[in-house]
Amino acid sequence: TSMSETIPSHAQAVVIGGGIAGCNMAYHLGALGWKDVVVLERQKLSSGTTWHSAGNVTRLVSSLSTMRHYKYAGELYSRLEKETGQATGWRQCGRVMMARTPVRIAELKRMRTMGRTLGIPVEDISAKEVGEKLPVLRTDDLIGAIWSPTDGRVNPTDALMALVKGARTNGARFVEEIAVTGIRATNGRVRGVETNKGFIAAETVIVAAGLWGRRIAAMAGVDAPLYAAEHFYILTKPMGIPFMMPTFRDPDGLIYGREDVGGLLVGAFDIGAKALPVEKLPEDFAFSLLNEDWDQFEPYMKTAIHRIPSLEKAEIRMLLNGPESFTPDGEPLVGEVPGLRGLHLFCGFNSGGVTYTPSTSKALAERIVHGRTDTDLTNCDPRRFGPFNATEGFLKARVAEMPSFHFFVHEAGHEFETGRELRLSPVHARFAAKKALFGAVFGWERPKYVGENGASMAEAIAAECTAAREAVALFDRTSLSKTLVHGPEAGTYLDTLSLRPLDMAAGEARASAFLNAHAGVEALPVVVRIAEDEYLVLAEAESGRHVEDWLARNLPGTTNATVTDASGLYAALGLRGPHTAKVLAGAGAGELSGTASLVELGYARGRTVADAFGDDRLVLVEAEYAENVYEALVAAGAAHGLVHAGWFASEVLRLADGRPAWGVDTGPTTDARTTLGPLSTKGGRSFMGMGALASTKAPALQRRCFALKGSPKAQGSEPFLAAGKVVGLTTSGAQVPWLGRTLVMGHVPAKGADAVVIETESYALAPHVGR
Repeated sequence: TSMSETIPSHAQAVVIGGGIAGCNMAYHLGALGWKDVVVLERQKLSSGTTWHSAGNVTRLVSSLSTMRHYKYAGELYSRLEKETGQATGWRQCGRVMMARTPVRIAELKRMRTMGRTLGIPVEDISAKEVGEKLPVLRTDDLIGAIWSPTDGRVNPTDALMALVKGARTNGARFVEEIAVTGIRATNGRVRGVETNKGFIAAETVIVAAGLWGRRIAAMAGVDAPLYAAEHFYILTKPMGIPFMMPTFRDPDGLIYGREDVGGLLVGAFDIGAKALPVEKLPEDFAFSLLNEDWDQFEPYMKTAIHRIPSLEKAEIRMLLNGPESFTPDGEPLVGEVPGLRGLHLFCGFNSGGVTYTPSTSKALAERIVHGRTDTDLTNCDPRRFGPFNATEGFLKARVAEMPSFHFFVHEAGHEFETGRELRLSPVHARFAAKKALFGAVFGWERPKYVGENGASMAEAIAAECTAAREAVALFDRTSLSKTLVHGPEAGTYLDTLSLRPLDMAAGEARASAFLNAHAGVEALPVVVRIAEDEYLVLAEAESGRHVEDWLARNLPGTTNATVTDASGLYAALGLRGPHTAKVLAGAGAGELSGTASLVELGYARGRTVADAFGDDRLVLVEAEYAENVYEALVAAGAAHGLVHAGWFASEVLRLADGRPAWGVDTGPTTDARTTLGPLSTKGGRSFMGMGALASTKAPALQRRCFALKGSPKAQGSEPFLAAGKVVGLTTSGAQVPWLGRTLVMGHVPAKGADAVVIETESYALAPHVGR
């Protein structure tokens, strides 16, 4: 039946795209009471890429926040059938994830622990048990595996139709064979959608157009950093495979598989994937595939035959090549875009749309309808990318790396190889000459450690930490985000957002926090007053455009102030250690009077900010003077044991100080009191979040730091146990060379925090008090 319902003149929300993403979005908006939702589909529902999805629904993934999302997918698909009467093809057949290497076993054990934290049953199984569950597989080269009995699969098109049925019950309308031709916006707010059949007015527009999402977003002048790649799987003719055979993944071989009509479906997440410009697809691309490419698939066919010997003689029905869209970091784009209120992205699901869209659509719907969600969407926030991540050149280079990325083991500090050297600090070459190893953060190349300081990474980090504690360490902090707030009312405006009062003179700086209306933490900035009516707001590079957008979106139209990104205008060099003042004096600074005093360094002028991001002094200087100032600091530092240092050492020092990092230890869904301890609202000043602090009781969890005996690896997301029950989670951890111990930060119950142990391997914990 065609769903070309009449085109309404207005709607509460318009969802662009009728695949699994758009239909999940419509279903969850309807479930929250929005009865006037319209879904627009250029061809037929599911015809883009949903129809050829493998439909696997897993809960096993190496990130805890993603695992939380995945958990809901199985719950939704298994109940939809009862709720709507429409079959989804949900089949709880379980899943086996196998390991060929010790590194992979360690990752699977970590997944198992995270799964148990969330109440997902996951068991370690032996290679022999893999063979019992999957007799079709060769197992003699495996060293272990995990088994997730509640994983399963759906028929994607059936699941989509069940969502449609549920959404229509709640009033949603679905219009097929309609082309979106434009998105109308005025004064920074979306006003509706232009189509080839007329205009639909709406204050909420959700781009759920999959690999066409970037093209649709561009109609509104908005970046959606995603790109399509060719994605392959083979289908065999029937070969007696049992209906309830578990799905499986052999990540070391980059392959996965499941039963398909008595035969097998075996797919690959290939290295050096083939980028697919969307222009190459015909305009009427629907239920369509790309050409078979056996050359691209051949290495994985060999792996597949190695793992499934009977494949060698099986008849191959087809090599299916369907496009999938990928983002630059493997996480989707979910949320309102910076600079345009009411326009939300809901695309870029990296071939995991069937599993990832249920929970993320529910969370985005909560945010749209209620203005907030308790689900942390920080890792999916479109503001983690900049305009530079959305260029054709960058995306085309990066997408080749993305499919296989999902199967690789990611040690802390994994780096992409493509799309690098995008934003370079003025002193990049100086650090490179010292054999610095760089990592990318928001497009910047940031030194991770400096090779000159030690034969190994661990040695270099230890030497850098020693310098920061006993002499002086020099960090390149140019990647910090820097937002300029300027105008007669800039100070008054910033004060309404800031947890701490900003009643300071020009030449002063203050560390603070920006809270949202629910007392969640939107930023942990350092605010520098550089002139009577000019402020510079500094934040960690990881926050991307978040701070700039937060400052711009809360600015009342009547306020006489402007918000501008100034990140590229300034270089920043951090100094930490007891000899900091001597080095600055030797470089020409003279007396350091205020917390952000203007000083002369080398032949230039710069500002030195006290106690910013763990540095004793952060030197801010206009970018063109940075090399001159750097030379002066290094020359002055020679007599005081100055050592070039990187981000890994500053992370170790951060944990030793007990300082939380935004987006890691805290974020928009973390109560500020969990992060910062008890907060007073007395004093007659009002600021955003104050109402929530005054009217809600203190949260049960509190951020604490602990030292673990010995130095086990801790990356965050390890559970804290009390009397065998999970009571909290670590958020970050690092091995601290001078203590010979691992420090972890995390959230534990405020009462009885001293009785917790970490993880099932039970490490004794000692409270750690930072500086």
